[in-house]
This record gives sequence, C-alpha cells and structure tokens, in this order.
Amino acid sequence: MLTSDKKIIKNIVLCGNKIELYQIIIPKDANVNEIFFAYSLRNRIDKICGVTLGVISDNVSTSPFRILIGRAAHSVDWLKSNQYHISAKDATACFVAIDMRGYEAMTEYVTESFFDGLKREYVIENGFSYTGDAAADLEDGTKFVSQINGDVRVMFWNILGLDGAYGSTLIRQPLQREVVLSYAPSVIGFQEMARTYQSVFTPMLEEVGYSWIDTKSQAPDHERLFYDSKKVKLLKFGHLAFSANSKKNAYGVTWGIFEENRTKKIFSVLNTHFMWNSPELTREEAIQARTSNAEELCALVKDILDEYPNIALVLGGDLNCRLSNEPVPHSVFRSNCLQHARDIAEEKNEIATLLGAGKYDEEKKTYIEWNQNVGEYFNGAIDHVYMTDNTDLKTFCILNNLYCKWVSDHRPMLIEFNL
Repeated sequence: MLTSDKKIIKNIVLCGNKIELYQIIIPKDANVNEIFFAYSLRNRIDKICGVTLGVISDNVSTSPFRILIGRAAHSVDWLKSNQYHISAKDATACFVAIDMRGYEAMTEYVTESFFDGLKREYVIENGFSYTGDAAADLEDGTKFVSQINGDVRVMFWNILGLDGAYGSTLIRQPLQREVVLSYAPSVIGFQEMARTYQSVFTPMLEEVGYSWIDTKSQAPDHERLFYDSKKVKLLKFGHLAFSANSKKNAYGVTWGIFEENRTKKIFSVLNTHFMWNSPELTREEAIQARTSNAEELCALVKDILDEYPNIALVLGGDLNCRLSNEPVPHSVFRSNCLQHARDIAEEKNEIATLLGAGKYDEEKKTYIEWNQNVGEYFNGAIDHVYMTDNTDLKTFCILNNLYCKWVSDHRPMLIEFNL
C-alpha cells in the first residue's frame, strides 16, 4: 500500500519556493507513462502535505514555477533504457524517463525515497540532480525486460477484460500495452479478452507490431493469440470450444503453429482458459468441468503432435485450479507426457499469479493502492504452463512489476526456451 493519509510534512520547498506555487506540466501529446507518473506525483504531494497541484499541458502553461514531466523537460535523449532522472534548478524541476521501466522505477523512488514522509519540512535544493536505474530482479521478473534467454519468448496473461474496481478497460489497456512492449514476447496468449475489449486493445497491439489470430470461431473466443511477425511466422491455427462449461460461460483454447524466423524451427502455442467455480456449479461439478477441459485439451495436443511429430509444444493460461488442492486436472497433463514449466525451468521465481490488482481513483486519476506483497508461493497459483519434454526451457517467471500490479488480478507468466 501507499503511505497513510496522515499529513506529516507541513511544507515542501522546491528551489526556495513553496510547492503550492507549482504546476505539473506534461507534453501536449503526453504518452501513458508521462500521464500516469504526473498524476502519481500529484497524489504523492497531496498525501504528504495536502496540496493538490494542477496538471496542464506544456502548450498552455505560463507559470514560472514548473514541474516538467518527460518530454516536457526536453532532456530525454541522453537517458538509457530503464533509467530515470530528477533535477531541480531555477524554480523548475524535471522528472524524466524514456520507457515503462524508467517511469515505474521513478514512481517507486518518489513514493518510497524522494518524499520519505519523515520530515516536518522537505527541501529540494536548487541544483539537485539524481539519476537512477530500474532494478532488474528475478523476484518480480523485471530482469527480463532487457535479458533474453532463449530463441522464443511466450507470455500468457489473464488481462481481466471487464470494467471494475481496477480501473476501466480504457484505463488499463494502454498500461497493458506498455507491459507487452517492454517484455516483447514472440507470442502472447491473453485470457478474458472479451469482444468489446478486443475492439480497442487489438489496434493498440497492432501499432507496436503484433498480429492476432482470427479463428473465425462461432463460439466466443476470449483466449486470443497474438504474435510478432518480425520474430515468427504463423503456419496454422485453430480454436476449440470446450464442451464442459456452465450455460453462461464458454471457455476453450486457441492454438497456433509457428516458425521461428531465425532458426526456421517450428513450435506450437496453445492458449487456454478453464472453467471457474461458477455459482451455478457445485465445487465437484466445477472440478469435473476442469478435468474435462484438460482431457479435451490433451486430445488436441495429441492431434497436433500426430501431425507435427517432435514439435516443441507449449500450452498455458488460466486453469482455475491450484497444484496444492486440485491435483486431478494437472494429473491429466502429466499422464499425457506434459511437464509443468516451473518444474523444468533453469530460472524461475516463486510468486503466485492471482494476487489482486490496484485500486484506481477516478478523481485523482491514478492508482492509489496496490498489492506490494508476492502473496502465497506458486503452489497457490491458478495460472500454469505445460510443455513437451523436447524443449530447452530457460525461464519460467511471474511478472510482478508496478504496471502488472495495477492492471489485472492476474500476473503475466513469461517463458523462454530454445528450439
């Protein structure tokens, strides 16, 4: 959580001037990172000293007391990826980064260190300058923003394709796009990508180079697959709607056969979502539905392997069942010669995938709370990845950086393997 509402600091002085004289200024064409940082900074200042600053565009600002965000500061060219820079000089402060990880790290620095909330008066001297780097940790998966471990990188993510307490879909989609852009997987499997969500989110991903598989399915296809055509070539695809579902829910699997452009080797990705504990089902009925989902999925796997012997095959998504208390669906995969990615990965972390999301405040235009803890270990996860044993799996990681904490109740899963 963020700090409490208790106002500890009586005043913030910036370059010899009271903070209430300032405006927060963003570029007239501000991107999502600049906008969210600006409002997060405003919320932080308000929390610790009770002053709510205006956020305005740089093409209308006339104030000499300025807090410049991102490109409004005209000083981003020298920064490296994942870096951020804060400076103060002559009544002007600058907060600058060039990518998602830089802005995430700067948000955390401002929240936890810059305005530490322990002083009666916080003074930012004229001439202050600080440059920081985003941490690259295995624990939260952020090391894989800049480190590639295999021929192919695949992401699976239940993105919560409905409006709710975590912010409307229109708020969350640009942030989810930034996550995809930063980690740059070859193939992405989304779950809960409802049709209304697809209509907005798909063009966002197309703008950064992703194509989507239109399966032309008559059944609802909320398990969408996207791929980067610069890295892989789509050879074949399909969709299977599971038969064991409640009347109000339709889940299934979307699959694709891909050729990796550099090695010319082929592999398959299957993106799936199993039945949940719907109120109209008893727990026993829900478990049986998930077991049936697993059996139908494994039958599809057999069909693919019969046509493409020795192909590297990966299936993953929201299976709605834990390893710890619902072993039967998982045993179906293992009895069909599939291995859990976490069991065979050379590098992995211990975070559960279902951890809750951020609390978005419409008035403050920012996320005001989010889960800072990693939660239960992976035995409590309901999102999983299974693979054939002919893959050289390097990485299985749950991503838990700031944007991932904000935008969905599920964390993305990232795997990397050699063909």
